Amino acid sequence: MYMVRLSDCKEISIVRTSFIPEGSRANFYVKNKLETAFSPECREIAIAMFLGRSDLLSEETKALFRDVGLSHMTAASGFHLSIMAAMAMLVVVGIGRSRKCGACGAIILCAVYVWIVGYMASLLRAFIMSISALGALIIGRPVRLERTVCLAWSIMLLICPSWIEDIGFQLSFGAIFGIICWASLCNRMLHFLPNFFKQSLSLTLSVNLFLLPLLINYFQKFPSASILANLMVVPALEAVFVLIIPSLLLAAA
Repeated sequence: MYMVRLSDCKEISIVRTSFIPEGSRANFYVKNKLETAFSPECREIAIAMFLGRSDLLSEETKALFRDVGLSHMTAASGFHLSIMAAMAMLVVVGIGRSRKCGACGAIILCAVYVWIVGYMASLLRAFIMSISALGALIIGRPVRLERTVCLAWSIMLLICPSWIEDIGFQLSFGAIFGIICWASLCNRMLHFLPNFFKQSLSLTLSVNLFLLPLLINYFQKFPSASILANLMVVPALEAVFVLIIPSLLLAAA
């Protein structure tokens, strides 16, 4: 049985009356296992990336991520859920099951991840959109990004209208709106580039240009290195995130 408290609109507090441990306990357990699995030099990055615990990073490390426009890598968001969903799909389809079964597995894994990490705005937005997209795959309907983002926007503001003032909420949805509005235009303008590089650069440009007013307003500067950093560093950080998972499983074994 679940009871949702909306007394603090910055975060949804869920009280469980069953035997299932609270997500906060699971979060604490995972954090301890990550501390065991990694050396002191690496553990703060691993915990921040996997659990979105940027508050555990040193001020120097946070400033470094912020200056190169990679702060989103340490805030649980669509980046994390997309990797979780892709891994679940690969495993389920790899053992001979259908893509629909893979989508069901992806929803379950994403739900568990959100439960462990917490119901922060950026992660909840990504989770609602993931369920919508994967649900469309299960029932055989086409996925429309505009519809999924509007659904997530509506649900979250119905739950907590004051989320509209949350920085994470604004940046998370701003990134998606940037992709919707400008990604295709950037893609056409960069037609002369190889396809993979063109796609990555188009997404990076559309997101950064759309978020420019928010970044200047909140941080008083635009991370000029963010475009290059997202193109060169993000693929490496994706690999790091994937490698954290087996390390966590080995530490928990």
